Amino acid sequence: MAKILAQNDKNPLDVWKEQGFIWHTSGKGDKHRLNYSFFEDSENLDGYKAAGMISIPTLIIHGDADDVVPIEQSKKTLALIKDCKLEIIQGAGHDFSKENDFNKVMDYAVGFILTHS
Repeated sequence: MAKILAQNDKNPLDVWKEQGFIWHTSGKGDKHRLNYSFFEDSENLDGYKAAGMISIPTLIIHGDADDVVPIEQSKKTLALIKDCKLEIIQGAGHDFSKENDFNKVMDYAVGFILTHS
């Protein structure tokens, strides 16, 4: 994901490393400072291995217009978690910045919590 952020923000990894940080702008226009250590950590962690150890009901919500995290990552994670559900929101980006998309996220999350509590 960190490599994708660097590419999307037009900040090559060497610039990110040299500066020690980049500014990432969300779909809402909010700016977030990401230290280079974020990239280093992402290179050293195996999220798929960790996903395989999850033993509780899990919900993944993904927008099909997400340009930060490829939807294939959520589909692969879905297959690794025993009791997992993937909800795909058509037209939604990474941060679900449209009000309707955010409302769908809340509906899915609340429904999931109520069903599993």
